Amino acid sequence: MTRVTRFLLFAAGALGALAAAGIGYVYAAYPKVGAPPALAVARSAEALERGRYLAENASGCIACHSQRDWERFAAPVVPGSEGKGGERFGEESGLPAAIYAKNITPAALGAWSDGEIARAFTSGVSKDNSPLFPLMPYLNYSELCERDVAALVVYLRALKPVENEVPKSGIGFPMSLIVRTLPAPNVIWYGPGEAPDSA
Repeated sequence: MTRVTRFLLFAAGALGALAAAGIGYVYAAYPKVGAPPALAVARSAEALERGRYLAENASGCIACHSQRDWERFAAPVVPGSEGKGGERFGEESGLPAAIYAKNITPAALGAWSDGEIARAFTSGVSKDNSPLFPLMPYLNYSELCERDVAALVVYLRALKPVENEVPKSGIGFPMSLIVRTLPAPNVIWYGPGEAPDSA
């Protein structure tokens, strides 16, 4: 083996080790969002209705996290499936992988704290701190005011529990690495200001 060959092998090994260390660091250190807020949402009829309006209209939570009837015009939500998840969004939609909407009914979120639910849709991480694919626009939802964050939590808590085993999203490398870096560090879980009174 010549000196040049040995040098090239050494250089390749060193670069491989650096790449592995960098990838390992990202997987260990990200996402950096901090602990969920110590949030205890007050339930009220007003908050529930506000949350219903936001989830079913303005934010689109129910449109993505429910079963849709694609045989009908505008693919309405199938009654009784609100929040159960399982809808597939795949390569045919321009995504890099098959992404499945998660179950957001109390059947799946019952063990989550109010702060963990709020952190999920405003910071993009699950209860176990794993990153959520940004098909759910948590970077936009991080600008929600405190009142609307609380209203959405109240609404999700009030959904009919639906047991539904949702397939695991198939996010492969390197996209899985990139997704880990997207949730912003130290995200404030609500934006400044108050929500308008009118819907």
